[in-house]
Amino acid sequence: LIAAAAAFLLAALAGACAVRWKRCGAIMIVLLGVGAGLLRYGHYQHFKVEPARGMDQTVAELSLTATDFSYETTYGHAVDAVAEIGGVTQKIRVYFDEDPSLGPGDSLGGAFRFRFAAPKEGEKTSFLQTNGVFLTAHPKGETTVIKASEHSWRYAPAILARTIKDHLRSSF
Repeated sequence: LIAAAAAFLLAALAGACAVRWKRCGAIMIVLLGVGAGLLRYGHYQHFKVEPARGMDQTVAELSLTATDFSYETTYGHAVDAVAEIGGVTQKIRVYFDEDPSLGPGDSLGGAFRFRFAAPKEGEKTSFLQTNGVFLTAHPKGETTVIKASEHSWRYAPAILARTIKDHLRSSF
């Protein structure tokens, strides 16, 4: 926030100097862009990343909504879901031991153990974070699944991708 304020202050000074020196106008535009970028970064960090970091290593009762179909992983099965955490919708990757056969719009309820999706020591990749997933979850105890009676239009890309994948798999 302080860096963004400094960038905006310097942009105002450059704007005042632009009357006398034309290059100050370009400097002003660059500083306005830097200030806006810093504000956006701070907002995202405060409202998206920090609530997820606060859930690290906690167990909480939560209702999740699947945004894609469940799929097999090296260690079991997973599904991408969303949930309201701290007033913000968070993308969460939920891992299961057995295939829950979930689809877009299906609801999951129960206790989940959350982990902040930061790279482990020695890792060079933050694959989940680059996909906007800041939390992983593992069910603790019984998980209730409520199948979606009808699919919303917002899940159309996932359904279309699954349909294409199934057609390609059956063709080849």
